[in-house]
Amino acid sequence: MENSGEKLPYMDGLRGLAALVVVIHHFSLAVFPAMVFGGATAMHYRAEAVVYHTPLYLLVAGNFAVTLFFLISGYVLSYKFFITGRREIVISGAFRRYFRLMPTVLVSVLISYLLLAGGLYYNLPAAAITGSSGWLALSWLGPAHLWDALRLGVYDAFITGNNTMTYNNALWTMKIEFLGSFLVFAMLLVLGKLKRRWIVYVLLGLLLWQTYYLAFVLGVALCDFVTHQSKHQRRIGHPAYGITALVAGLLLGALPIPGPASAMIGRLTGGLLAPEPATILFHIIGAALVMAAVVLTPALKAWLMLGPLQYLGRISFALYLVHLSVIASLGSFLLVKLSPHIGYPGAVSLSFMISLMVIFVVSELVTRYVDIPAVRLSGSLYRRLAKRTWRPSARARTQASAPATRSASPASPRPF
Repeated sequence: MENSGEKLPYMDGLRGLAALVVVIHHFSLAVFPAMVFGGATAMHYRAEAVVYHTPLYLLVAGNFAVTLFFLISGYVLSYKFFITGRREIVISGAFRRYFRLMPTVLVSVLISYLLLAGGLYYNLPAAAITGSSGWLALSWLGPAHLWDALRLGVYDAFITGNNTMTYNNALWTMKIEFLGSFLVFAMLLVLGKLKRRWIVYVLLGLLLWQTYYLAFVLGVALCDFVTHQSKHQRRIGHPAYGITALVAGLLLGALPIPGPASAMIGRLTGGLLAPEPATILFHIIGAALVMAAVVLTPALKAWLMLGPLQYLGRISFALYLVHLSVIASLGSFLLVKLSPHIGYPGAVSLSFMISLMVIFVVSELVTRYVDIPAVRLSGSLYRRLAKRTWRPSARARTQASAPATRSASPASPRPF
């Protein structure tokens, strides 16, 4: 059983690593689309095909990284409940979830709105150079409307998923993250103390197996197992099990979406598994195996708690939300202006390095002045609500503060 005082810093390191993979994934989509989508798109160098067809694809496996986000959410959101058994932890998390996520999402959308309104996105001329017509040329097309941006940051990103392509297409995951979080809270409240809850986990997994919400179910189930394994006298086994799970998970995560492997599975199953849902399923299973390897292997935990990965974890939410705006504006601008003078490889290299530095600076500022205050705000709002909801009435407070007197009457009030 994990230490109840542990704050799971290794999960922060894993989240930060996944966020960095998403950044590399999107920059690769912009400049080397064949590296992510295969030979059906523009290819600049043979190395792109090598990455696409080998485990090196992990470097650009953005969808796999996203499934890791969802697994981590399922695990972390349920951890304190399984450690303590307190339902109020779940109620607190459910109340605070929107107020914890919304401010940072809204700021990222407003940054994008200002760039779009100011004509500072250069994704279209950059796409004409890079050949990323299937991704870079499809977003940030405008026109910019402040009301649409505000609606996206406050409502659409969490409920409908509309307008994400106009301002920040990384927000396609936010609706899944938000609703998936409430799936976790509902599971904990309804199933958390049932003896046969594992049967329901299996049924939910079968019901949601073609969706990203499966990742949240697996995250809860994994947390349930890890936090209770000593109570059931279970042995984790030899460290080789963790390494085997890690290798298997990474190999599944390295499958392109869509790609040759998922197409083959689709044919073998007679169309039961279409290529894209098949790869999503593989990525979720792979992410679950990686998560299992991490929580069961002390060496992996120690590595994920190294300073650079902890810093990535600290800024990971802001990093995920703001990086596309930098890539489509400054990164694309540099690519367009530099490539005629220093060639495509040099322009890509300088664009990536400068964009990455700016992404880190912006992410740090957003984390420090928006994301961390949002966490504090959500906690403060919940404490105020709890105090108001469970505060004794004025009559009860008066009675509780009155001097105690001896009385045999059964109607005498008992002090709180």
